[in-house]
Amino acid sequence: MDKVLIILSVLAIIVMFALIFISARKQRKKILDMQYKKIVAIDFDGTIVEDEFPNIGAIKQETVDRMLIEKARGSVLIIWTCRGGTRLREAVKFLKTNNIPFDYVNRNPLNPLGDTTRKLYADEYWDDKAVKIQ
Repeated sequence: MDKVLIILSVLAIIVMFALIFISARKQRKKILDMQYKKIVAIDFDGTIVEDEFPNIGAIKQETVDRMLIEKARGSVLIIWTCRGGTRLREAVKFLKTNNIPFDYVNRNPLNPLGDTTRKLYADEYWDDKAVKIQ
């Protein structure tokens, strides 16, 4: 009887380690996939469209063209805006109506640390009011 319990215990431990290994491999693959995708956070007013807040200005075609290139390269595009409520819904509808690509709006789902901070994790931040500090 003791041998059976020992064998069952060893088998349970082996199964447990196999499940942990499989789960760790899946998590590692997810992290590696994220590492190879460029994440771009893009401001709406003044960057994608002319700044006429609270209205939506004319499309800035050079920005949209660059967004299309980034999307074709496999980049993840996050709309990064201070708009909220009705004004945010209007902006999202505008993007969809004009076939301007994006993956997320003000969401941080690809932060490799899993944090849920308000600051978006990205490789690049596109903003008309940006200042680069070196």
